[in-house]
Amino acid sequence: MSTREIQGHLEEIYKVEVSPALISNVTEEVMEEVKSWQNRPLDAVYPIVYLDALVVKIRDTGHVRNKAIYVAIGVNMQGNKEVLGLWASQAEGAKFWLQVLTELKNRGVADVFIVCVDGLKGFPEAIEVVFPQAQVQLCIVHQVRASLNYVSWKQRKAVAADLQPIYRASTIEEAGQRLDEFAVKWDGSYPTISQMWRRNWEYLTPFFGYPADIRKVIYTTNAIESLNMSLRKVIKTRGSFPNQEAAFKLLWLALEHIAKKWTMPVTELEGRFATLRDSARRSGSGSGTDVNRSDGRERCGNAGGVETVESERRAFHRSHSALEISQEQRDSHISTAPAVSLFASKGGRIRKNWCAVEKWKSKTRIPTSHRTDSLRRKEGAESC
Repeated sequence: MSTREIQGHLEEIYKVEVSPALISNVTEEVMEEVKSWQNRPLDAVYPIVYLDALVVKIRDTGHVRNKAIYVAIGVNMQGNKEVLGLWASQAEGAKFWLQVLTELKNRGVADVFIVCVDGLKGFPEAIEVVFPQAQVQLCIVHQVRASLNYVSWKQRKAVAADLQPIYRASTIEEAGQRLDEFAVKWDGSYPTISQMWRRNWEYLTPFFGYPADIRKVIYTTNAIESLNMSLRKVIKTRGSFPNQEAAFKLLWLALEHIAKKWTMPVTELEGRFATLRDSARRSGSGSGTDVNRSDGRERCGNAGGVETVESERRAFHRSHSALEISQEQRDSHISTAPAVSLFASKGGRIRKNWCAVEKWKSKTRIPTSHRTDSLRRKEGAESC
């Protein structure tokens, strides 16, 4: 609610007149909590991190401008999601993401196993600068959408169907063969698609090294996209924010409300991190400081002994590689195919026939027996 809306609410419900300035001073206390939350220390290890940004309209120097709000979600060692922070910039770019990742490292994040991002240019390179041993997984859904941008509306359904065998393959070798088959069929009409997949192949295929249930979690950025959708529902009633602090206050309050629903671990990761923690504890039962990385970096702990980052990484990969995947799991590990096909098949018809639908609506009259009372009153008023 804006200060004017709060003022009107208090006057209507409690018959109390309060100035907007007083309301602003009271809500200003929220900024202290926002700053404390933004600068809080973080865990040393996050197995999975999702990074994305959303656009917010903020008034700046007398003009309303679109600004990018950077959002980071981390899945901790217990499998629970948490928002790591919010940042604002003029536009989304890999250069600013480098600053965000550096801040996360300064707040205590020593290592990240998998970073799930969209196809922003230079994003993987920025991640590798701060976390060189992290695996970067580009969102498959973003890749498919970007591929369909080069396709005519009539052929989108066929192209989307031929892209499915690539990311639904059981192994990376099989996926490469399916990509070659796609290139043979479609390079004559759309050579850019196969070239784009091959150019990003290194960052599109890390999820093939994990079991089917883990693939569901990391092959797309749906976890953070759903959060951004919830935040957009909160800010869509605002034309613009008077300043950046006002936007941060509302977004932080919305995040506090959303985070209350994150009471359960990620279903697909349930039981995986228990094995990871046990293996890491066994390997780190020695001294309080272990140095196992080849580059000499160390992670310090308490007197009882703390696991090294490298031992946690090895345990993480061992726990996944030891799992056997049935053929049925392999065939069902991705569920975006129906959505992509629906988008490809219906998008063109909706766009193409929109004018025809409007024309039909204007010519069609509803039978009198089926008209509502409000519609009858409206027609009576127009006739008068």
